[in-house]
Amino acid sequence: MNQRRPGARVTIPLADKLFIAGGVEQPFSDITTNDPGDNVQNVPDFASHIRYEGDVGHLQLSTLYRVIGYQPTTSEEAVREGAFGFSASTVFHPWAWALGINPFRAENPSGLVRSRVPLQYTFGWGIGRYIQDTAGLGLDAQVDPVTGAFNTVYASGMSASYEHWFTERWLANLTYSSVRVGTTGGQPGSTYAAANYLATSIWYIPIRNMSIGADYVYGDRENLNGERGHANRINALFQYNF
Repeated sequence: MNQRRPGARVTIPLADKLFIAGGVEQPFSDITTNDPGDNVQNVPDFASHIRYEGDVGHLQLSTLYRVIGYQPTTSEEAVREGAFGFSASTVFHPWAWALGINPFRAENPSGLVRSRVPLQYTFGWGIGRYIQDTAGLGLDAQVDPVTGAFNTVYASGMSASYEHWFTERWLANLTYSSVRVGTTGGQPGSTYAAANYLATSIWYIPIRNMSIGADYVYGDRENLNGERGHANRINALFQYNF
């Protein structure tokens, strides 16, 4: 759940370490029409979250509300459906918690103190454009080619990682993630239905702002008709943050 969109947001502190935020984001109806017609995107997406920032990590609960539109060529009026989603995420430093150390305030935290566990789970109807795997596949909503009904599509995604710092310059991580997509009827058998990913990487930080890494990724995809395929990939990466 990491698609970034242009938007505006206001964040308000409710108490020490507790914040609430609300904002609007650029709309886009990523739909499959199955017949001549156009998507309608004249209402912004509304997003909000409440976030607690503790000494060893944070917890965030988020919501999204959208209006997805479709303009049939046979009608002068657009058809619109409300869409919504929910998400929970956290980053937790388990070894810092066990040692009683605040990793954000420590002057020179050790590798164990830096190590962390990021987790996220997201689900909803009409949120496919916000999930990396399904963005651009027309899975926000679909028009049934037989009945002409316009319905939002269910989607969910999760990821779980462990990032271990050996020293302040060397780290490795292991990540598992999965995506599941529902059906509205009338979709072709080749439609994306689910995927699973497993990735591991190692990074070296020679100087501040510079990272060199390599990772291995395994992916498995399943279509609506039950067909499956998998792939393996090795990446080498260089990153410099200006």
